[in-house]
Amino acid sequence: MTMVDVAHFTDAGCPWCYSAEPVRIALQERYGDQLRWRTVQVGLHESGATMAEEGYTTAGLAEGYRKIHERHGMPFCARERPRLSGTWAGGRAVKAAEMQSRQAGDGLLRRLRLAWFAEVRAVDEPGELRRLAADVAGLDRARFERDLAAASSATAFARDRAEARRPDRVALALDRTAGGEDGGEERYTTPSYVFSIGGRSVSVPGFQPREAYEVALQNLVPALERRRPLDAARFLGGHPGQSFATVEVAAAIGRSARTADRQLRQLVADGSVTCVPMSLGELWLARAH
Repeated sequence: MTMVDVAHFTDAGCPWCYSAEPVRIALQERYGDQLRWRTVQVGLHESGATMAEEGYTTAGLAEGYRKIHERHGMPFCARERPRLSGTWAGGRAVKAAEMQSRQAGDGLLRRLRLAWFAEVRAVDEPGELRRLAADVAGLDRARFERDLAAASSATAFARDRAEARRPDRVALALDRTAGGEDGGEERYTTPSYVFSIGGRSVSVPGFQPREAYEVALQNLVPALERRRPLDAARFLGGHPGQSFATVEVAAAIGRSARTADRQLRQLVADGSVTCVPMSLGELWLARAH
């Protein structure tokens, strides 16, 4: 089977990465095991204090999140955060989870995003990170806590940050990088993807529509098989215990958000799916049988 390596430059606390989740889910649904994923944690903000130094405020973030929701549809809690929270703690936690498996790391990354953007939980506090890790299916919590405290997770996270600060010529040419001010290091913007196979690679830097990623993939490997999308019931049923936004389901099934919403509300009426309202948007998950 043809296998394409995917380096996904991301950050647990980036609202644009969160809003780009429909693209990631669509790629996973269409190409399945033909894509071998690897997350690279960029480390946008070391702490709330460094965010404040850069001019961020809790009120500004709340307004920004509302606008991003209106534009891209992912659910947010509109309530102003009690304080600014850095993203380094979450990035290191994801690397600690990845020491058990890629699936564990992906599960924790997803859980952190929902916790911060939809639930307003403090994802930079060690106790909260442990509680959120307990929600991830298949994650050994005791081992996670040991790995989180070990130097190995700090080293892995530092390696990711360094890799993110070596943007390729495409990202540089398209001005899809951040940083570089006052002699600082330039980095990939989040999210960015680099697809590689057999010594060849193509990058799609910055927030892009799904079609940009598929064009890049098909140009890199024309032999990739593009699977037919499922309907909403089969998609959710294939991800037990996981919740998804309307726009994510729409991307997964290749239909409009309106069509996805109609299918989902019918499934709620049938009793097979639960809707969890957020202050901005909603999440859907299949009910356990």
